[in-house]
Amino acid sequence: MYTQLRTVTFTGQAAGKSRPRIALYAPCLADMGFKPEALVQVFPEENGMVFVLCNENIEKYSQLLNDTRKKGGKLIQVYLANDRSHQGPAISTTGKYIRTAGLEMGDAYVVRYDYGFIRIRKLPDIANTKVILATSIREKNTGSPIPKIRLYGEWLSDIGFTPDALATAAAEPGLVVFKLQDNNIESYSTLVKYARQNKATLLQVKKEGKGNFPIIGITGSIPYRAGFTQDDVFIASYEYGTIKLQKLDLKQLGF
Repeated sequence: MYTQLRTVTFTGQAAGKSRPRIALYAPCLADMGFKPEALVQVFPEENGMVFVLCNENIEKYSQLLNDTRKKGGKLIQVYLANDRSHQGPAISTTGKYIRTAGLEMGDAYVVRYDYGFIRIRKLPDIANTKVILATSIREKNTGSPIPKIRLYGEWLSDIGFTPDALATAAAEPGLVVFKLQDNNIESYSTLVKYARQNKATLLQVKKEGKGNFPIIGITGSIPYRAGFTQDDVFIASYEYGTIKLQKLDLKQLGF
């Protein structure tokens, strides 16, 4: 199983004629059976869609097409992408099937890939929150994956987490809390002592990209103590000086 976060884009440049577009690219797509030229059925569901790989032994294309349409779906084909964003197998669909599924341009959604089957679900739009996907790095000695949390964007500056700012990260089951701390050098030793006593990690906000956007990255004991793993999806709720990261219950979205 493989998880992604994506956003509904659009196709068509003419005013009033743009259409929502779902585009799926993943390094595992071919391994999941979705190879170039393979036929895929697309069906709308409540607040989401499913993509079903068709059996290679198709007797009649016209019959498959009619059956798909009768069920309210669309028949598409995996294609081979070769552009800046992706090179390899890709899936794309546009039109009324997306709106029927409750998705519009700009909506964020979760993608879960299984062999021969892909499900997407719309993410809730909640004020003062961001959706985060856990990634991983490899442990140097064993090569085992270690969960990594990465927060990025100008929204961090808006709540005080500017580049070079000091912060602490503390964990408890199901929760990681980032708190902005005083950068005063005189109080640094006190801050280190505070972090140790509270089993928190002291970190510094970095900067990345041409715009020097703030970034917070953390691995190791903090994600482990919270019970976070690779491909988990989180809701980051925030206010000035504080970010709370909690795992999103994908079952509530229909996974």
